[in-house]
Amino acid sequence: MDASKQNCSHKNHHNIANKQQKDPELEAEIRFAKASGANPPRILPSDAVKNITEVFENHCVSSKNLIKNLKNGRAERKARSRGVSGCAIKNDGNRFEYGLDCIDLAYENDNQDKTFSSDSEEEYDEYADFVRKYSDEEIRQIMRDYLENGNLAEALDSLEKFALTKDMVHKMIKDILMVTIENSVGSYDMTANMLAEMVNKKWVSFSAIADILEDIVGSVGDISKDVPKAAESLAILMAKLVEHNLCTLNILNMLASKHSSDAQLVKSCYEDAVTFANNHHLLMGKCAPCGGQNSTEVLSEQFKHILKEYLNSNDKEAATQRLSDLRVPHFNHEFVYKAGIFALEEMHDHVMDKLAILLKDLSDKGTLAESCIEKGFKRLFNDLADLYLDLPAAYVLAQRWVSKTAKIGVISQQIVVECPRETIRSRSRTLSEGPDGKLIVDNEKSDDDFNKDDKTSGYSSEIGGAESVQGDLSACN
Repeated sequence: MDASKQNCSHKNHHNIANKQQKDPELEAEIRFAKASGANPPRILPSDAVKNITEVFENHCVSSKNLIKNLKNGRAERKARSRGVSGCAIKNDGNRFEYGLDCIDLAYENDNQDKTFSSDSEEEYDEYADFVRKYSDEEIRQIMRDYLENGNLAEALDSLEKFALTKDMVHKMIKDILMVTIENSVGSYDMTANMLAEMVNKKWVSFSAIADILEDIVGSVGDISKDVPKAAESLAILMAKLVEHNLCTLNILNMLASKHSSDAQLVKSCYEDAVTFANNHHLLMGKCAPCGGQNSTEVLSEQFKHILKEYLNSNDKEAATQRLSDLRVPHFNHEFVYKAGIFALEEMHDHVMDKLAILLKDLSDKGTLAESCIEKGFKRLFNDLADLYLDLPAAYVLAQRWVSKTAKIGVISQQIVVECPRETIRSRSRTLSEGPDGKLIVDNEKSDDDFNKDDKTSGYSSEIGGAESVQGDLSACN
């Protein structure tokens, strides 16, 4: 009995071996296991899955429904990955849109990668450096436009994108102050107003402004190579900031004492700033706005001050600089006209000579255009009739003024010819130099006086003749 059972088991084992050998996949798995020294498998992994499916068939769901549900789930995920619409056909236009699964995947990747890559940091730094490098010229151009049009709101809107970090704001304000120094006259008040708005917006603090000023003054020697009057402009600017309550006089005094042992240019810059801050009228004279922002009456007064200072100091360079700072070349004919009025009213050869030399120097430097000189003299000629009422020697003085300017080449011979002569009713006047050099007018009898004498004598003779005729008639009677 035992032998029969053993034979039966041997037959079953032989059948299993034959069955395993008939399956090439299982045979390969057995050979691989023997070569690796592992136990040879009795069934394939796929058969194990089938067995598990059969076990759960009666307890869970059918294998067909399970496989179907798994396939539908994969199809649904693929559809959602193609787009929110979930369309899997080509009628969708072959478009690719991020679906919900892709968004979840993206967030999962960010959560898994806790550290940022060095590449992204390098790209950010490169972009920041690019902005700072480009901001210099852009900020300067924004400031120049603001000084031209005076639109503070537009300028601040353009500068707001640079107010990101403390360093960028400091660099921006430094560039703004440099443009102010280069433009000098007329820009101090506008710059102070801009800095005041920046303080109100909390872009910069008062202490930061003081640090920036100290930094700029420290390099005033290098700045003066490109801007000769940088030290004076900085002193005026600092005094103007004190006037607008953006800096205090105590800070200026502290900086002046702190840098008392520095270079002479730095030391004088702080000293001048303190002087201007303590003298309001002196500061107003130094930082007067440019001519384009003033009326013609104010410009005329400015021209008078320039001429008076020149006659007192005989400094052609200072007069040229002040006239150029007004930046009103279209109105310079008024300066020529005022110079002619000064020459006539002073009635002095020395004054005429100095004014003629000044006009010649301004013409040679290109500050006064030929058209402005011609227009200024013609305006003087047209006003001689009115000047004659207060200045009887206006015509002869005008001829002398024209002669002196034509002699050194200020005006052409055509303008000399256009100078009006004395009127018929005016007295003939001659000029002579007095003891102090002042011109003295000698009056001569005019043509009207001669005509008046002739008419009076004729009238008297007529009266005498009539009386004699009347006497003869009486004698005859």
